[in-house]
Amino acid sequence: MSSNIEIKKTCLWCGREFIARKTSTEYCSHRCSGLAYKERKRQAKLEAYKKEYASQTSEVRAVEEVEFLTPTQCAKLLGVSRRSLYNYLSANSIPCLQLKGKTLIGRNHLDKLFDGRNEYKHKPPMQRSQITEFYTSKEVQEKYGISNSALYEIANREKWPKTQSRGKTLWSKEHIDRYFAQKKPSEDITEWYTAAEIQEKFGMTLSAIYNLVSKEGIPKKKEKGATFYSKVHFDKAKGIEVYDSPKYYTYAEAMEKYGIGGILKVLGTPAEENGSGKAIMVREGVFKGVDAALLMHPMETSVPDDISFACVTMEFAFKGKPAHAAACPWNGANALSGIQLMFHAVDMMRLHFKDYSRVHG
Repeated sequence: MSSNIEIKKTCLWCGREFIARKTSTEYCSHRCSGLAYKERKRQAKLEAYKKEYASQTSEVRAVEEVEFLTPTQCAKLLGVSRRSLYNYLSANSIPCLQLKGKTLIGRNHLDKLFDGRNEYKHKPPMQRSQITEFYTSKEVQEKYGISNSALYEIANREKWPKTQSRGKTLWSKEHIDRYFAQKKPSEDITEWYTAAEIQEKFGMTLSAIYNLVSKEGIPKKKEKGATFYSKVHFDKAKGIEVYDSPKYYTYAEAMEKYGIGGILKVLGTPAEENGSGKAIMVREGVFKGVDAALLMHPMETSVPDDISFACVTMEFAFKGKPAHAAACPWNGANALSGIQLMFHAVDMMRLHFKDYSRVHG
């Protein structure tokens, strides 16, 4: 709805007089409004920069006035990173005082470093080893079973050195061998699937196979243009249980294999949960003459390090009072009700126990 009000105003941008229809109008046209908006944004950026510059200069002034500097302040003062400064401290190039949890550097020590005359030692440039052995593109394709397009894609990504000789592209043998040595699958993998075998066994499309291999990181290899996928890893990715022979030694096997001398003793520990069985065995001299002792708890899985809990046993006795259930039940006391009340109270307390606290019963 248009307004019938006519107000004579002056444009805040161009200064011309105009007729406004609202009291809040400040500009005579859309162009002046846009120019004014850009100018406000420009001024806001300028003010933000001024504040940032002022804070940086104030920090520098504060550092310059401090007698003892922290490594962070010293790094800002010298214009180096904290890592570089700690390297200087480790090399004893800058004197410091190392306290418990805090390192301080005296300002006077820094000034003394620049008082003396220290000669600058020019570091010779690193000599790059000259590449003397090369592969042709055909040799790389035949040796590692990749296509010409794959070769150029990997070379561009890994930045392999190359040169031209008599119209042929020669690739650095060292860089190529190192790259494919890292990509080589483990020698423990002996069984492989082809894509056709996977399609036949699991009914998967090629795109589904490629997605699963990429998602699960299944090892693969290429031979003569064909791609093979690790059978064990693919079966695990599809949820098929694969039996892996345990890669462990018993104590006796390890001692025999590696020529470890000595006598191996296996002792059972009675009263593990209550009674301090191991402490009793120590007091009775069971471990005298033992060089090393390992504690093992039988489980269904192998865990090299676990958390153990101290055990405190408490006994509670609940006593009741007999009474006639029909004639005068109020004269009785029900011991079972007390037990039930205690169990409910402890169960509600579990929510408020700290970590590694357990209550059984």
